[in-house]
Amino acid sequence: MRTLPLSVEQMKKKIDENKLFLYMVVHDMRSPTVSIKLGLDRTKDVLEEIKAIIKGLEEQLKQPPREEIG
Repeated sequence: MRTLPLSVEQMKKKIDENKLFLYMVVHDMRSPTVSIKLGLDRTKDVLEEIKAIIKGLEEQLKQPPREEIG
């Protein structure tokens, strides 16, 4: 199975998301259950995004290669 590297923009987005998540965790240390719930909700969202990306890639890999014209 081929792995596709993340683009620079995708990596920057992931870094920004992780920073925001860590800021939320640090801020919510007074109430750890809220922090845990927010973290789990965000993790679920990210995993669903990853699942959709993988499904799209699998569909692309199932398609026969296109012939080049020229």
